[in-house]
Amino acid sequence: MKGCAKFLNFIAFLVFLVLLIGFLGACAAAGIVGIKPDLIPESLLESLTTLTINGQPVTMEMLTEFRVPVLIVLGSVIVFLLIGLFTVGNIRAALTEVGRGEPFSERCSKALNTAAILEVISGLAGIGLSIYCAFIFGGLSTDGGTAINFTANLSFILTAIFLKMLAGVSEFGRR
Repeated sequence: MKGCAKFLNFIAFLVFLVLLIGFLGACAAAGIVGIKPDLIPESLLESLTTLTINGQPVTMEMLTEFRVPVLIVLGSVIVFLLIGLFTVGNIRAALTEVGRGEPFSERCSKALNTAAILEVISGLAGIGLSIYCAFIFGGLSTDGGTAINFTANLSFILTAIFLKMLAGVSEFGRR
């Protein structure tokens, strides 16, 4: 069990690093779009000429028209990635306890409970962001097709239940 927990902790560390890189990239993108949109290279805009939004080719003016909604979406992505970092950090804390041979420690139970709560918050916020995007960008069409569709992934409920169950097992082992 210890070896498996250490291996899973290493995998969780890699996931943490990927989330951290994504977080830093999203922060940089939000900074560029929010503070200095003229840093977006013309070559990027030229590569978007094949795309049309509502029948019009993509221009810088069009991009600046959607600046606030794009910043809201980027801000939401940053929050999601931050919640993901905290979730993976809590799972790593629980795996560290299991790796030390203490799967029934209070720290392990609390870390798994916190991860379950963060998973529910992230899932509900994801549904909210999907609704926001469908409302704000719902009238857009890209190359004749719909640009934004509303989707809701409810798998976060199963993940949260699983984490809560593991926290309960850890608490039960202390009694």
